Amino acid sequence: MTEAAVNGTDAGLAALREQGADQFDRPRWAYLEHLSTYLETATPRVAQRVQTRLQAALTDYESEWRATLSTVEDVTVAPPAVAASKVSDLTDLTVSLQSSKAEKSKAGATSLTAQLQHEDARLCEKFGGAASAESLTDQRELHAATVLRGTLARLEVDQRVKRALAEAPQESGPLNPQRLATASLASMRELSPRYLEHFLSYLDTLFWLQHQSKK
Repeated sequence: MTEAAVNGTDAGLAALREQGADQFDRPRWAYLEHLSTYLETATPRVAQRVQTRLQAALTDYESEWRATLSTVEDVTVAPPAVAASKVSDLTDLTVSLQSSKAEKSKAGATSLTAQLQHEDARLCEKFGGAASAESLTDQRELHAATVLRGTLARLEVDQRVKRALAEAPQESGPLNPQRLATASLASMRELSPRYLEHFLSYLDTLFWLQHQSKK
């Protein structure tokens, strides 16, 4: 890469900067400056490719900037009626695009909601008998029933842990799998009983899936 090519690129950037083109698209301008800086320290083989990319990007940037500048000047020097017409057309186009985007977003959300409701109803029909998703959603459980169900679940978990501890081998070694498992359950019951409930529910689900896969 010759020094003249590098200087020519730097001169092009400087000329555009003096005309205020660096404010047209700040991220792209920063990209051009980064390539120009990297070009100064790159090896000749890499510099050739960087110079080609920088020159193409600089040309595109200048073309878009001048086209935008020309459009702005046309609106500025146009008669008031023409300028107002162009602004009105641009406003109508912006409103139309925003409205179209909002409608597509709403349609997508509605479609997703319908798919989820359909899948929920299918699963309820498959595993829950005749109960539908809407009827299950409309039902409201009493607070007392919720408290009672939670208390019964905790009692069941406590009884299952006690049975597991009672069935643990007493004279086994410290690395016995059953002894390690029961010790873990006892520790979870002391540290976080609520987490133990979720853990046992998770195990029940795994056992149920394993049983179903064997059918």
